Amino acid sequence: MTPQRIKGGFNREVGKTAHEVMIRQRGDRLIERANEQFEKYSGAWINKRSGELLKSKAAPAPELTPQGGRESAPNKAHKAACNEVNNRHQNRIAGIHQRVDRVIKNQSQAHGQVQKQAENRTRKNEIAR
Repeated sequence: MTPQRIKGGFNREVGKTAHEVMIRQRGDRLIERANEQFEKYSGAWINKRSGELLKSKAAPAPELTPQGGRESAPNKAHKAACNEVNNRHQNRIAGIHQRVDRVIKNQSQAHGQVQKQAENRTRKNEIAR
């Protein structure tokens, strides 16, 4: 199985704040770094995990394939290891997207609260005059 490169394209909309753009760029850099690490180390991760699967008591048993041949346990363990490593990478990328969105949401909520507090102070000052 070949490693898939996941691109980190966030939606870029007009009118975003500079802070939000900075956070999204940081998320893009994290995704690029995650992809580079995945490409560099995925072979080692797959080999390590397939070895662990073969040594475990729950090693995959051979199965009949549609052509009538048997799929060997090492091949089956290698496929399972590839799937696990790819799923882990997909989860890492999804987690980065979620954290970036959460930071932007929290930042916008905090900005809204600061604006409300400033408006309340302005109203209190006007009433006091």
